[in-house]
Amino acid sequence: MFSVFGMKYKVRAYERRLFLSFLAAALFIAAFTVSPSAALTRDTDGAYLIATSADLTEFRRAVNAGSADICARLTADIDLSAKGEPSPWTPIGNPVYCGTFDGGGHTVSGYVVTKAAQEESAYGTMYYSGFFAKVGEDGYTAQIKNLILRGDVSVSADNYLRVGGLAGLVSENTDTATASISNCVHIGSVYGETANNTASVGGLVGYNDGIVSDSFHSGDVFTSAEKIQSAKLGGLAGQNSKALNIVNCCWQKGNGFGENYASAGVSDGGAVITELSSDIVKLSVVTTISASADITDLSTTGRAIVSLSPAPGLPQHVGDYILNPQVVEDSYDHDIIEVTNNNDRTFSVTPLAAGETPVTFTAELRPTDFSSEPPYFAPVSEADAKQMSMTIEISVSEAPPLPDIRVEPPSADMTVGERLALVAVAANGEAFDDFVTWSSGDESVVIVDADGMAAAVSKGSAAVTASTEDGRSAVCSIKVSEAPEVPDEPVISPVSPDVPPAPEDDAPPGVPPSSGGGCSAGFGFPAAAALAFLFLALSQQMVDFDEK
Repeated sequence: MFSVFGMKYKVRAYERRLFLSFLAAALFIAAFTVSPSAALTRDTDGAYLIATSADLTEFRRAVNAGSADICARLTADIDLSAKGEPSPWTPIGNPVYCGTFDGGGHTVSGYVVTKAAQEESAYGTMYYSGFFAKVGEDGYTAQIKNLILRGDVSVSADNYLRVGGLAGLVSENTDTATASISNCVHIGSVYGETANNTASVGGLVGYNDGIVSDSFHSGDVFTSAEKIQSAKLGGLAGQNSKALNIVNCCWQKGNGFGENYASAGVSDGGAVITELSSDIVKLSVVTTISASADITDLSTTGRAIVSLSPAPGLPQHVGDYILNPQVVEDSYDHDIIEVTNNNDRTFSVTPLAAGETPVTFTAELRPTDFSSEPPYFAPVSEADAKQMSMTIEISVSEAPPLPDIRVEPPSADMTVGERLALVAVAANGEAFDDFVTWSSGDESVVIVDADGMAAAVSKGSAAVTASTEDGRSAVCSIKVSEAPEVPDEPVISPVSPDVPPAPEDDAPPGVPPSSGGGCSAGFGFPAAAALAFLFLALSQQMVDFDEK
């Protein structure tokens, strides 16, 4: 019994427990608000920018310590795994989350949820679990949007359990409160089991009393075979309070089979939820837009390209889903970077000075129309397109000093008419492929072409310089001398045709010497021998004739 303004009231035990629970939650939110550490920065809207697993953990700590209504925006994909294994994840929103969490089309992966938040109620202890535990509270606006999750949830409790891939409970919308999930994805398995009463187990939300739209789940949703009678299983939501609370959503079965696995998008609450078969590997489902840079850590001499792409699937005609991409000009520091729209869903980022800055992009998204023919869904009409925003962080550091260059050879002695190939190299021995301009200090002595080929023109000295576009240069000193004179060749006078050649020592006067054979030797020895033989033969015939 308690007294208010002199009047006494009698309350039952569970009402007193419920009142104390609400009072504790209110005091937790209002009186013991804890801000995140100064390491987390805010954007122009006051949302905390989350880029790393440490940032996300710090944000959760602040929310669960009392700052239930703070907002966050992811600026990068986050992998929570350790040494290749998923890390345990404690849900955000214990006892409740009442802010706006914008995933910006980014993905959080590499985790497993095994713990649940607890809340006392008229029905005893309630358990909520998921990446978020409980979303929404009377008097607050809570929203989770544009978020992709890849992780498993496996939770057991001893009383009422609400467990989902994204959130255990999305609270009721009232005149003073709204809670919603939009353009979100969960990929992974969800398991829930309770020893007493009911377990509401959903691929995205365990129990939905808010609004869920343009969202998707893929993976097994199940409970233990022994507890099937006390479980409410739904591929998207375990339980749903009103049919109109779920709009344009879809779920894909996992590979599990049996009565203890979800067989419909929602167990009760009457909502139309499209179902996809587990054998569809390549998804064309689009619920959000992802912004990614090929390089996020730039030097002042680099450049990055930011691309906008549909997520989580990749449809055949990307341009049908993303319309009118723009960069928000006042979202980044123009002293650090400059961003140019390439008009093809990409943007060029040019660094200007060292520093860090977020940059936000916007575009109109035509998410998948899940009422169209699966699995090759069409986008919703242009009239139903949503304005989306995506933020990434760019870090710029001073470029390291470039190595000096030198010319090989650094000096040379040449003669007029000679050519010499010159080469520019890095002085520290590193690879060098910068564009080089060659020039001669005195082209009357040495000329050089664009490839570094030097040619000596006349006697003298000249410096040939190799220069890069960034102002580095090196010199080759060349000294040119005259070509040495070539000595005259001795002149041999021809023999006069009027002077006969000198006679050989053994030749008698007036007899020309023998040539020793060949065609100019007349008949030569063989011919003379043949004539002698013929002469002897004829002489013998004449002797024989005389004797007769």
